[in-house]
Amino acid sequence: MGRVGHLARDIRYEMQLGKEDGVRFVFPVPKRIAGSGDQLSDLFDISPVSDYRTGSLPWLLKTLRPSQEPSAWQVGRRIDIYPVTGPPRIADAVAVAGLQAAAENRRRAVLLVLSGDEKDASTYDAARVRRYLAALRVPLVVWTLEKPASGSPVEAWGPSQDISLAQTVYKAAAELRDLLDSQRIVMVDGRLLPQSIALSLQAAGLELVGVTP
Repeated sequence: MGRVGHLARDIRYEMQLGKEDGVRFVFPVPKRIAGSGDQLSDLFDISPVSDYRTGSLPWLLKTLRPSQEPSAWQVGRRIDIYPVTGPPRIADAVAVAGLQAAAENRRRAVLLVLSGDEKDASTYDAARVRRYLAALRVPLVVWTLEKPASGSPVEAWGPSQDISLAQTVYKAAAELRDLLDSQRIVMVDGRLLPQSIALSLQAAGLELVGVTP
């Protein structure tokens, strides 16, 4: 897909979102919100959920463009994102996306798409945000629109996939779906204390999340 956005029709439809899939966008430039007294807070815009009726994942990425409204970006025809002017804070936005994904209690991943030459004015660095998402059990997937140069800031995000060709974006999307399909979230109903639940020896490949030993 790269910067052009063209995909063969059969590939495009194979990457259509499933009926249980949902995509949110987090714009990496926050709004400054005044609080009580002299306190100021930064709030990142999180878009509504885009589902299978909107289109495929590559289509959503391709249609991200300036909106007709001032200082807004639009995804397709349905979703407007309203950033403010300022330097992007990519790592901070990734942390917000991870927290949002974890709060929804469903299969999840954060997908970070970079051009390879972004500047980042975040409070936290990429390594710390990666550890934060790992603690939340939210996988981080990084795509780049071209192969990053040696020493590029992209390297701080760990392994990445170059999606500049149709074949590579198809492969990357398939791996992302496999990652989501491999996840299982089990909710236990009953009057049970979390620390009283333990795994048997037969529970290979499973782990308890959020239980303090």
